[in-house]
Amino acid sequence: MRPRRASNGEGLPLSPPAGRAAQQRRVSLLFRDAAHLIAQRAGARVQGITQPREIVQRPYPPQAAAAPRDLETVDDPRLRHRVGDGIIVKNLCQNKAMPSPRRLVLASSSKYRRALLERLGLPFACADPALDEARVPGESGATTALRLAAAKARAVAAQFPGAIIIGSDQVATCEGRRLEKPGTHRNALAQLGALSGKTASFDTAVAVLDAASGRLLARAVPCLVTFRDLSSAQVEAYLQREQPYDCAGSAKAEGLGIALIARIETEDPTSLVGLPLIALCELLAEAGLPVLGQ
Repeated sequence: MRPRRASNGEGLPLSPPAGRAAQQRRVSLLFRDAAHLIAQRAGARVQGITQPREIVQRPYPPQAAAAPRDLETVDDPRLRHRVGDGIIVKNLCQNKAMPSPRRLVLASSSKYRRALLERLGLPFACADPALDEARVPGESGATTALRLAAAKARAVAAQFPGAIIIGSDQVATCEGRRLEKPGTHRNALAQLGALSGKTASFDTAVAVLDAASGRLLARAVPCLVTFRDLSSAQVEAYLQREQPYDCAGSAKAEGLGIALIARIETEDPTSLVGLPLIALCELLAEAGLPVLGQ
């Protein structure tokens, strides 16, 4: 059976080339219409994004005031990552009101006590209590030191009403005689000559005053120092080299004066220098200012 030939609708047969051309035109028209429809829909979507309604263009109030910030590194052992927009999450209490650290004040003009307190790494201010340190008859060295340490702290409390204030005092005695600061080479020479081969007692007190509440904490730390048998030449050589004329007992145990000493007996070696740090750390923690935090 012979195959039927395609016609043009009028009964006339179409040649193979003409039939293929018609089919290609129909396909071309379909592709053109589809492309036009896709372009129209894509344009509508683009227009909806690039030209939003007015309400979409209004930024929220926090966004209007904020500006982008550079990323910064958060050096926190619990986080160790980078965050953006300047937000640093330090702990779970970030949005709560955290109390500010109490101000710390040293009621002393002594460079030795200032250097000792610096060891704790706490920021502090210094204030001269300008206190009259007159003796009270019959008062022991430890009692005098405690009284004067507390008086020094109270003397500057009015200047720092909300602060934690540290006062300290030291009283040195040997065989019932008070050892004062020599002040001059001649006095130091006589003082060390009298201390040769003997034991002196250095009672150092520290007081911690909460100026806001008036609460006072205090403690006295004893220290016994036994001096070597010293020759006049040794004493002279030491005084020429260190000149400890502002130290009770005429010897700096933290310096070359250690060469004059045979033995030191104390629970806190810093007490001999003038500020017992072990006792101070305990008192600061009790006052709500722990050196190493909670």
